[in-house]
Amino acid sequence: MSGSFRKLLTYLINDLHNSNLQLRQVTLSGEIIEDEKFHVLCFVSAEIVNPKKDMWFSKLDSEQISNVEEYLDKRVANYA
Repeated sequence: MSGSFRKLLTYLINDLHNSNLQLRQVTLSGEIIEDEKFHVLCFVSAEIVNPKKDMWFSKLDSEQISNVEEYLDKRVANYA
């Protein structure tokens, strides 16, 4: 095993073996980013949400929420 692989494997075994381990997201300067509370209601295509720009997450504006609601209403109607 190469030295760097052995080091990473040792880290995995020693530090990440516990699934209850609490990790925090931090900025590049080491500041802790507070957890955001959210609930997943459904998954829809980005075409439905029409995000304003590439991003990992964002709060939906009223137009985006309307788009999702219309899409879900159509989906429910198709299954009824």
